[in-house]
Amino acid sequence: MSSIPGSLIKGQEPSSSPSALEKRVDELNAQAREMWESEDWQGILKVAGEALKLSRQCGYHKGASAACRNAAFAQYMLSDYAAALQEAFEGLRLAQEAQDEHGEGEALTILALIHWSLGNYDEALRQGLQAIEHFERPTTCQYGLAWCYTVLGGIYHSIGDYNQALGYHKRSNELFAEMHHIMGQARSLSGLGVVYHALGNLEDALRVHRESLALFQSINNRVGEARALSDIGAVYQDRGEDELAMELHQRSLAIRRELRNRPAEATSLLFLGRLFLKRSELDQALETLLEALHIAEDLGTKPKEFQAHLYLSEAYEASGNLCKALHHRKEAQRVREQVFSEETSTRMRNLQIRFELERAQRDAEIHRLRNVELKEKNEKLAALLKELQAAQSELVQSEQMASLGKLVAVLVHEVNSPLGAIRSLTDLVVRSVEKIEANIRTAESLEALRQRRSLWNALNTLKESHRSGSDAVKRIDKLVQSLKSFAGLDQAGYQQVNLNETLENTLTLIAPELRGRIRLVSAFGDLPEIYCYAPELNQVFMHLLRNAAEAIDGTGEIRVTTSADDDWIRIEFADTGRGISAEELQELFNPRFNSRGSRVRASVSLFTSLHIVQKHRGDIAVKSEPGKGSIFTVILPRNLEHQLGEP
Repeated sequence: MSSIPGSLIKGQEPSSSPSALEKRVDELNAQAREMWESEDWQGILKVAGEALKLSRQCGYHKGASAACRNAAFAQYMLSDYAAALQEAFEGLRLAQEAQDEHGEGEALTILALIHWSLGNYDEALRQGLQAIEHFERPTTCQYGLAWCYTVLGGIYHSIGDYNQALGYHKRSNELFAEMHHIMGQARSLSGLGVVYHALGNLEDALRVHRESLALFQSINNRVGEARALSDIGAVYQDRGEDELAMELHQRSLAIRRELRNRPAEATSLLFLGRLFLKRSELDQALETLLEALHIAEDLGTKPKEFQAHLYLSEAYEASGNLCKALHHRKEAQRVREQVFSEETSTRMRNLQIRFELERAQRDAEIHRLRNVELKEKNEKLAALLKELQAAQSELVQSEQMASLGKLVAVLVHEVNSPLGAIRSLTDLVVRSVEKIEANIRTAESLEALRQRRSLWNALNTLKESHRSGSDAVKRIDKLVQSLKSFAGLDQAGYQQVNLNETLENTLTLIAPELRGRIRLVSAFGDLPEIYCYAPELNQVFMHLLRNAAEAIDGTGEIRVTTSADDDWIRIEFADTGRGISAEELQELFNPRFNSRGSRVRASVSLFTSLHIVQKHRGDIAVKSEPGKGSIFTVILPRNLEHQLGEP
């Protein structure tokens, strides 16, 4: 069975239950997820690789996305940020093709985590807020939302917005406590403690850090234990208890070196470097801080690079080497401007304001709809009836614009993901070029340059970035071309078309709206090209697909089949929905009204669709029984060009 974007599977009858391969993929992904707490990152990569291989064999996009997300987090913990970004973006793409809401949210959370570690705070915040939009919907799980809150709390702490950081960490801790998730509770307490520390509340900081340490130790989580020891050491350091702080930071550093957790190792080295500097042990301070700087530069973690340059400037000044002190002071300022530029801060403020405004507008609209009275319903009913009686000829155009409006809203979301990939890949390219230039400048010879691993890593990153960027551009181009074809842009109104191609474009465009709830299956026969008003027929196809989706409660399937004989072309839309009673079938194509809550809307899609098909000298046939789904068949004459003629 072969898969294509949008979970459209041609020529195959879908199974009513998951295949054996899909079940095996789910088992492997669950196994990899359980290994997160054991911190066996290489083992996770191996299991995720097997899951991804099997997913590709059976075209299981949801399983492939989960495998990529597991691999992305493992690569992140192994400090390979370039590989982590690539895996996370692939996981996001596959989740969108599988219409997996939770998978999209988790992939965005991992991307936010990576960008936060790299110091790309505006991009991290953008990805994190997008993830919340997925997780806060009713169908997604609280577990993903809790981790997303934790990441956002860390991002807001890094940019100095401690009130937002405190709020997100508290919400995260509440959710993890409800789920009795010990590691999540411990991690959210760690975030809370860091914020209390930043606010100068050292007693509360020490209290929650000790709670966090106890929880991490209770589940033998060594990464978390090292974090908690480092956090407690930082509090003691600011309380002036340097000996105790030194002991805790050295214990934390030992664990982090044992686990080869290089970003965290740099953090411990920075704390120790400051302590050595305070004690005027300048040689030890310089050695420790230079090691921290080397790790930060190698990983590309700008915040730690800034701190290392700043403390080195102080250490060299104390040792009397003013030339090197000035150099590191300038480097600290350069890195700081990259991370905390005014432009970046403005973008982050605007992003947060827009997010809060959209949420407030959504809440206000819900409140308004709940307060509409029955009298207003009746007035709208009467007005809409008069408009329908007087404006039948205008319905085609208005319905087409409504369809385009819905499509644009969905496509904005679909285009955002590849655009985000392009933005991040651009940053990777710039970093890689800088690293290549640095290698060229400092290499003693061509042979020495060839031996540098960091040079080849940067070149490989450039190659991978080009491939991923090209894929993102192709994806945007496909969406744009499908939308243009659907709307009939740059085309004559009356033209010769292949209806299979127009149906393919319509299926591609509607797939994101169904969001994994409904499976689309297509089985196209050989059709002759006919003359028609293609944008109007696209509108009919979109109406029938949306009506079929609305008839399905929960999950289900829509199957689209095309065929032709000597006289007629048939396009069949079969769904597994509620079905239609005999009484409703009699009035099916008449204009009617739907009442949802306090809002009354005209339902004219079938009325308009029949008008368009009859304009093409065709008809729409319906077969349906309650509880057995429905089949809508669009019937068009094969020799349509002779019957309609050029208008």
